[in-house]
Amino acid sequence: AQDLAAQHHKAGRFTEAETLYNSLGATQETLGTLQEAEASYRKAVSIRPTYVEAHYNLGNVLRELGALDDAVTSYQTALSLNPEYAEAYNNLGIAFRRLGQSTDALACYSKAIIIQPEYAEAHYNTGNALKDLERLEEAVTCYQTALRFQPDHLLAHSNLGNTYQALGKLNKACMSYQ
Repeated sequence: AQDLAAQHHKAGRFTEAETLYNSLGATQETLGTLQEAEASYRKAVSIRPTYVEAHYNLGNVLRELGALDDAVTSYQTALSLNPEYAEAYNNLGIAFRRLGQSTDALACYSKAIIIQPEYAEAHYNTGNALKDLERLEEAVTCYQTALRFQPDHLLAHSNLGNTYQALGKLNKACMSYQ
């Protein structure tokens, strides 16, 4: 696929090349070859700097590689091109949280929820950031909301139980773990 993408690029068929590089990056990411995926996504955005999905995908790979500042930049680029991209706000929030910037993460999750109110993962991540900030009662509400939208969200059940435990509500904690 990389050779085919390069052939399209060389022949001036940029749409085909950028699409192939993005698809190749997704496959490489699935296979766990993250550096190769990063290179493919970078090729896609170098061909078309306005390729929102490729910037988002690049951010995901960079986040997984631990290049959090670069991931933030990629997500912000995707959002500058599509300010209604709830998943990009959510993942930008994850990067901010990993950088220890829980307040910035909360702002991102909030934007994701405004765009997509039933986005369980954004509610779950809001709970995590609130827990970081020791706002435990608010975290409980967020985990409960996430579970209302996605009842099988195992991490939300677990974190809800952990938060109840931290609040000394052991009966509720036990119920959350079941």
